Amino acid sequence: MGKRRYADIKRGGELKKGLENLIAYQTESLNNPQTVRGGNITGKTITSRPRTRVAVLPFGVDTESSARYIVQASKESIEKAGNTLGSRLTTNLANVTNVEKRRGFVPAKIHFFEPDSSSGSGASYKRSEKTGLYYINRDGKSYTVPFGATSESEEFATASAQVIAAIEKLLQNKDYVRVWVSNEKI
Repeated sequence: MGKRRYADIKRGGELKKGLENLIAYQTESLNNPQTVRGGNITGKTITSRPRTRVAVLPFGVDTESSARYIVQASKESIEKAGNTLGSRLTTNLANVTNVEKRRGFVPAKIHFFEPDSSSGSGASYKRSEKTGLYYINRDGKSYTVPFGATSESEEFATASAQVIAAIEKLLQNKDYVRVWVSNEKI
């Protein structure tokens, strides 16, 4: 216990230098906003994944008509986890009779990281451009998939637990899998 007692204090100099680097980075990006919002950041081109429209039944809306809301999702994420979510996500909008577009609606989402199994552990130390400190970087892909209720009476907590279990089962043979959910916003 005595060795860990002062661990953060001993790293104080390193963390202070990291904080100074972060403040300098943020000050520079405030003075030159194009470096942050531009399409090219330090030589890396930012590209968005192709998207598709899907429908979900919201948790927090008391709809008498059981209307599903149309939202956007990346095709790659839907291909990865769409079948796992079952009736929580409708990809074929032609089969849905009662669909609405609601402005400002953000669906509940499952977020997960799948490590790249082809590169062994895929872990490497990288230096942060913002703080100058080292961190562990893992090779892999992140996915975000919207999901909804299966019925109007279903609770978000119950659905979240089921969705997390389904994604963990999908990725059960992988190390360093991260799975989390975000609540819908109406």
